[in-house]
Order: sequence, then structure tokens, then C-alpha cells
Amino acid sequence: MTLTLEKPETGARLLRFAQKRGIPLDDLIDDLLDGAEEEDDEKWTEDLSTIPDILMYPKADALRKALEDMDAGKGISGTDFLAELRRPVEEIPAS
Repeated sequence: MTLTLEKPETGARLLRFAQKRGIPLDDLIDDLLDGAEEEDDEKWTEDLSTIPDILMYPKADALRKALEDMDAGKGISGTDFLAELRRPVEEIPAS
């Protein structure tokens, strides 16, 4: 594998870090990436947990009615839609 870094001092730092710990450079980079990916996954998990269940798991009947209304050319105005999007989470009815 060939890896080119824009800043040579970054490559030197990585190499020193790996050598001090007796870790092959490839393994060090893999470990750093694994850690960063885990942090990113945790961040998204936390973000998803703040979404109310009514939005994450809509009731089948409500979803079916919304789709039927869309097929029939019915819908809500863009203004109403935006108002719903802006409604505080506390005001969303519980499922």
C-alpha cells in the first residue's frame, strides 16, 4: 500500500508514534480509523435516540392513509408541512 500525506511532518509523527509502541504503521492507522469510525457510529446512535418514536415508527394505519391521500392527489400545503416540521418535539402527540 502506498500512502501519500500532504504534510510530511504528519507522516513522521505517525511513524514515531508507531515505532515507540512497536506497532506496524499499517496496524496503527487501522486502529486509529477503527476508533474514529466507532465514535462516529456512537454519535449517530445518540442522535437517532432523540427522535420521537412517533416519527421513527409511524403507525401502519396512519402511513397507509397518508399514502392513499397522496395517490388521490390530496395533501397538505407546503406552509402546513413546514409548520409541522418546525413544531417543537414536546408538542408532537405520543403514539
